[in-house]
Amino acid sequence: QAFDVLLRGTSRAFDLSDEAPALLERYDTGSFEPSDAVKKRNSYAKQFSPVALGRQMLMARRLCEAGCRFVTVTCG
Repeated sequence: QAFDVLLRGTSRAFDLSDEAPALLERYDTGSFEPSDAVKKRNSYAKQFSPVALGRQMLMARRLCEAGCRFVTVTCG
């Protein structure tokens, strides 16, 4: 399966350098503030990153467009 991902061109989905700056800005979730309940969890610092969530969602979209049949996004 790993070879299939590389050979089908899906690996190009991981390269965000071709994306327009305006699109990257739309997926920027760094300005979102997590709720107090989320901040109180012991694992908050390790698991929750608003910046990472936007990038993960963009990557998921690109992987789907490239033909991946199953994509999982986790955050927190």
